[in-house]
Amino acid sequence: MTEEQQPLTKKEGYREFLTSWLCLLVILSIADGIFRDSRFSKRIDDGNWIPTKRRELYKSAADVVVVGSSVIAEGMTPGAVTARVKEKTGKTLKVFNFGVSAGSYAGDFLIADSVLQISAETRPRYFIISMSPMEFSCCPQVEVPSHTKWAGAIRLNELGGLLWNAPTFEEFSNTVLMGSFRMLAVRPAVLESLFDLKQPWDGATWPPDGGGGTIPQVDPATQNDRATHRAESFKPYMLKPKTVDRSIAPSYLRAIVKRLAAGGVHTAFIGAPQAPQLDAIDGPDSIFPEYEELVIALAKELDVPYVSFRHMPDIGTTDFADGDHLCSAGSVKFSRRLADEVLIPMMTKAGDQ
Repeated sequence: MTEEQQPLTKKEGYREFLTSWLCLLVILSIADGIFRDSRFSKRIDDGNWIPTKRRELYKSAADVVVVGSSVIAEGMTPGAVTARVKEKTGKTLKVFNFGVSAGSYAGDFLIADSVLQISAETRPRYFIISMSPMEFSCCPQVEVPSHTKWAGAIRLNELGGLLWNAPTFEEFSNTVLMGSFRMLAVRPAVLESLFDLKQPWDGATWPPDGGGGTIPQVDPATQNDRATHRAESFKPYMLKPKTVDRSIAPSYLRAIVKRLAAGGVHTAFIGAPQAPQLDAIDGPDSIFPEYEELVIALAKELDVPYVSFRHMPDIGTTDFADGDHLCSAGSVKFSRRLADEVLIPMMTKAGDQ
């Protein structure tokens, strides 16, 4: 056997592997840096809710940011909140709707970080987080980085906070992977275009206040059909033996509240609205009682208000377009209640009245 054919020793093998790995890492990092500045990468950004809404937030000079899933993105009318606060207190507060379809608390953490990057003089003073039991049960948080909404939303300067507050090693690993290598954002964007049969990376545009409250009213039969179907689709995540996530979601919420408090921002929790048809999956055989007990305890622990809008006496099935998305008229009613029951009391406590 010639010298060239001699097998590597164990030590030499490790050295070869590490050298190859470091070379690959350098090449990938250079390629990803080039990709981040490419038109292709910017086009993905333009179709992503978080980067596009973040740009509007930075221009908005908002006093209040409301986050949540599509229930907030579609069902909260910023102008109605502002008008109600003005009517009741004489003060004008700009409200920004940062609701994101298929939202999660990892996404809310990114949004809170965006708020904290605004200078203290112009930073929003109030941050309201909408939540529902599905977000404590459906779709494990470790899947979030693979979702198109979040894959392109993580910026390098946000990695530190995300990593420090990652509640599990898997979440930590996914965050490192998705935050470090932006090229991975292409995969979920392509898959979404294939599965949803839509043009990839359509530009996302939002009004200066983040939008919302534009869903038209539907006839009662359509609403009932949609809501009943939604309740059925939620059942696997709502009924026992399913249990409430007491680790990942609360971990992110604790981090959000503490980081915002350190930056002078007041936080509140709210329970998301839902149509009466979804009451069928809120009974004692569901996770709802456990979820509400946990959220109330978490709000008490963090000294933040919690108000549930799951049932509102002046809002019924005709105010919904399906099981949990409010039509425009229902959105205005909910937004006025949000001002009365959450924002104005927050202002009073903070001495802004």
